[in-house]
Amino acid sequence: MTQFPKLYLDEDVSVVLAKTIAARGFEVVTVQEAGRRSLSDESQLQAAVQRHAVMVTHNRLDFERLFSEWAEAQRLHYGILLVKRRRHVSDMASRLLAILNKFSADDLKNRILYV
Repeated sequence: MTQFPKLYLDEDVSVVLAKTIAARGFEVVTVQEAGRRSLSDESQLQAAVQRHAVMVTHNRLDFERLFSEWAEAQRLHYGILLVKRRRHVSDMASRLLAILNKFSADDLKNRILYV
């Protein structure tokens, strides 16, 4: 059976998007819910790893850099999804759901995808 990825949403991602994805059956935790606001991007990625969750963010430049650093150091993570900001949350949700319904948790390990 395919295991759906767990998601850890960065503080720049709308809580409305989190609720929309959670309503579709995905396990979602936001930085706000985890009580981890204002921490570094690396700290947030480490928190995602501790939860065995995919990092979801709009913060492309910093997470592309982290992805490269972690790949060079051969550090495990459960994936990074870089979601382009859209005017409507429903647009972001449909693009994100298309990825989540296509890839298993194992498929996303150590990968970065642009949504």
